[in-house]
Amino acid sequence: MDQWLQMQEMLERVRDEMQDMQNTRDFWQDRALESDNQVQSLQSSVQEWKQKARYSEAKVTELEKHISELHLQLGRLKDEPRRESAKIPRDTHKEKEKHVLICRLKENHQRDFSGNKKKDTGNGIWRKEQARGSGSVLPKRSPLRDMQNSPLYWEDTISVNSAMP
Repeated sequence: MDQWLQMQEMLERVRDEMQDMQNTRDFWQDRALESDNQVQSLQSSVQEWKQKARYSEAKVTELEKHISELHLQLGRLKDEPRRESAKIPRDTHKEKEKHVLICRLKENHQRDFSGNKKKDTGNGIWRKEQARGSGSVLPKRSPLRDMQNSPLYWEDTISVNSAMP
């Protein structure tokens, strides 16, 4: 019987060791699967980054080509005669002259003949506003023009014409 008990104890130890080995094997097998998953994930990341790098390199090449084309255009524009650019300001100069003339006409329309500035009251009625010494010099008008628009001039003319035979 003693041998029988020893055999059972030994069998129990072998079972325990087998169970430990199986647990260890399962642990390392799980670790190996996790490592495989990590390796696959890293490989796909590497592929993504390689693709991004290729795209970026292509974009850099494209932009460098575009920059060289722009440099060529800039060189051509610098080498062109300036006569074409001289044509454009004439038209804009005429437009500017027109604008200045219109502004002066509007300004003159807003002044009465004694040099006082008229101000719109909002109802379409203009009132006189004295020109103050703000540093602006009013344009000098011909005295004949002032006299012609003066009511006294017209009264004198009417009385002279009516007195003539």
